[in-house]
Amino acid sequence: MNPESTEMEFTGERFIPTEHGKIRLEHYHRYAMATEIIRDKEVLDVACGEGYGSFLMAALARNVTGVDIADEAVENAIKKYSLRKNLRFQQGNARLLEFPDASFDVVTSFETIEHLYEQEEMLSEINRVLRPDGVLVISSPNKLVYDRELSAKNEFHVKELTFEEFDQLLRGRFTAIQYHGQRVIAGSIIKQLQDVGNQLLVWSDDGERIQKSTGSLLPEPVYFLAVCCHEPALLPNIRSSVFYPEDIDLIRQNEITIANLASTLESVIEDRDARERGVEQLKELLTQAVALEEQNRASLISVIDEKSTAIELLQTTVRDLIIDRDFLKSSREQLLITHEELVLESEESRRIFHETIKALADDRDASSAELRDLHTAHHDLSTHVSTLTASLAELTTEVGELRACLAITEQQLNMERAGHQAAEKMLCHILKSRSWKVTKPLRFILRIMRGDFQGARRSIATFLGKPSSDAPQIPVAHQVQPAELVTPQNASLLATTVPDKHRILLVSYYCPTRAHAGGLRILDIYHQIRTHHPDAILELYTHARPSIDWEYSDVNNIFDAVHYSPAEELSPHYFQDLTGGLEKYDVIDLQFHNSADFLDQWREIGKKLLFTPMESVARNLIIDMSTALRGKGGITLRKLLASTKAAAEEIVFSSKADQVVCVSRTDASFLKLLCKSKKVTYLETAISSLEFADAIDSIDTPLNPEKKDRAIVYVAYFGSETNVVALRWYLQQVHPLVLEKVPDYKLQVVGRGDLSEFSPFASDAVELVGEVPFLAPHISNAKVGIAPSLGGSGFRGKVNQYAIFGVPSVISRNSAKGLDYQDSIDIFVADVPKHFAEKCATLLIDDKLNQTMGEKARKKAISLYSWESKLAQIRNIYSLENA
Repeated sequence: MNPESTEMEFTGERFIPTEHGKIRLEHYHRYAMATEIIRDKEVLDVACGEGYGSFLMAALARNVTGVDIADEAVENAIKKYSLRKNLRFQQGNARLLEFPDASFDVVTSFETIEHLYEQEEMLSEINRVLRPDGVLVISSPNKLVYDRELSAKNEFHVKELTFEEFDQLLRGRFTAIQYHGQRVIAGSIIKQLQDVGNQLLVWSDDGERIQKSTGSLLPEPVYFLAVCCHEPALLPNIRSSVFYPEDIDLIRQNEITIANLASTLESVIEDRDARERGVEQLKELLTQAVALEEQNRASLISVIDEKSTAIELLQTTVRDLIIDRDFLKSSREQLLITHEELVLESEESRRIFHETIKALADDRDASSAELRDLHTAHHDLSTHVSTLTASLAELTTEVGELRACLAITEQQLNMERAGHQAAEKMLCHILKSRSWKVTKPLRFILRIMRGDFQGARRSIATFLGKPSSDAPQIPVAHQVQPAELVTPQNASLLATTVPDKHRILLVSYYCPTRAHAGGLRILDIYHQIRTHHPDAILELYTHARPSIDWEYSDVNNIFDAVHYSPAEELSPHYFQDLTGGLEKYDVIDLQFHNSADFLDQWREIGKKLLFTPMESVARNLIIDMSTALRGKGGITLRKLLASTKAAAEEIVFSSKADQVVCVSRTDASFLKLLCKSKKVTYLETAISSLEFADAIDSIDTPLNPEKKDRAIVYVAYFGSETNVVALRWYLQQVHPLVLEKVPDYKLQVVGRGDLSEFSPFASDAVELVGEVPFLAPHISNAKVGIAPSLGGSGFRGKVNQYAIFGVPSVISRNSAKGLDYQDSIDIFVADVPKHFAEKCATLLIDDKLNQTMGEKARKKAISLYSWESKLAQIRNIYSLENA
């Protein structure tokens, strides 16, 4: 050992050789037991700790490798035990051993398994690196005895085992196992548990009487040791043994002598008449004790001389080694650099804080000016805003008051909606009246006189029965059969000729196309319904936006009839004009927040009303307000008012719908708590069977990350503020750190929306791809996918899209909510910019880790997040169980 090494401090988490007593006997005895089978073998010591055990085994083994998760323990072992050339240490995780398959003859792991929750993963990794004829020697504390013996709970043990649990874990991977029990009784005893032939006589004292027992099992062993291999013929027979310190006999003799002296002194005191005789006896005993002590001292001096000789030898060897002083110097320099970086980060944080304060002050000044203007023009409105602001301040502490305000808002909305409906009916009556038709030429002349030529052109076009040039072009109705177009007339015929069919009407504020994630989700759900329930009648009522919808082939193939509203407002009146007003539906599916504006009117023709808000605006409002109150962001008064109105509407819609379907488990839990309703459920977005059919079919295709460029892809819809904030955070705080570690890496930003804000970042390292017809090529060609969400929802679909192509992800904790991926197993989770950048760089550089995590993520995505796995949920939501 290295005499100049610094001993580690004993914390209770791992054994340090400077500790004495029972713990020393227990730990040294286990390694002594292992030396019976390691001669000339390749040995792996898992969780080697300080390294003393690996050092002891290296005296007999061909090579010994010590692995421990703690950097400080590995550094100490390297410095302290560098004497042996066949011994090496490295940092590593017992759940993911970085060694090739079948690398070792013997694997030892003492007092490790109880420190881990992932005990199955640890044993799987050990089994993988162990050769077919190899042997595992492993120990575990006896859960039923250990804590009682210790008189206190070991804070570092997370999952202790009984013998049955220990045996069940090992039997899952090894067919031949030899068990031993260990207990310290003056010395450490390790006894075979199955050795029936060699009975052990045990005397015990319970405080009242001495009892005798015999048996092959060591009474209440504190620890279990197992010797495991794959074939009974290969199982070594390790004998029962005892381990005791070298000076135990001297200690016992001193104890006997001291006991005799005490007994003699007591006799002398009690028998005054025999005092002189007792004094002589005492002198004789003292003489014997002195002689014995001199003998003991001579023995100890001999032992000390032997140890001194060994120390001199070690010192001579150490003097021949060159101490690397540059390491300390570089460590100091690195600490200085880290200190400077922390100072810079602190200054940057301070600068951002001051800028945020200034922005908040500017916002406050602007809001004050706006409020003054509003006060001058609309005093009543200002009073209402003040009341609403006070209510919002109380929202963070009393949810009950929010519900009261929202109930009032609901009444107001109902009154406004009733007024709108009355006005709309009156307007329809006027438009259909004879006087309106008679005065049409006069209105045309008045438009010409006012210079409203566009209105005049629309009037002419309407009069001639032709669409004007600036009117939105509505796609023709989709086909029910190849030779028959669906018109309002034959759509009504369809309703009357098949009355027993299960009828579903989808009312979608945005036309469901592949142009955006919400549309693709709807297409996938209805594709599943069409595939598994071909007799169901599926109809769509939406508004066409040709400039952003891409193409309509998917809705043509899935829906029996498609009705396009002439306005974005999806009014039931327009729908009845298009269809003749004869349809009655089993389910009406209101997708997106705005689709539920006429929920009460839809109930007249629908048995069951579904409401899918896509993203809970009420939850986002709470998050924005909490962020603003913590001083980590701002929110304008105008946005606050708009969000509050939308949140109130969402709660009203949720209370009136027969079932509320959220796209995430988090949104569903929030709305269920806020509305106190059991009607809220969730249907998480799965991997699109339309968009990614080829990737799903080629699930067994090998991944080759080494053949890819070092590219990171970020797929999102950048019309959403949540995605824009996430991209801004990554480019400003994470991207420079990744570029430092991987200078040749490139970020690709893919998705529809306005990316002009980020044009200053465009470079060789940042490509603003924007909207693309197909996502598959951009995801499959990347090495890493990211989802750096700081709030909101909708990121689970992106993570699953990355996973289906075997592209490992680095995501924030918010993005990971509701997903069953495991951090550091099949995905990386990080929120701090430095850590996020480190995970990205690791996956860009380490192709082996990239492939391992990508394969695990791909398997989990298929098993848990395909639409086929959610078919039972879809049937329940859309009442298709008996259809």
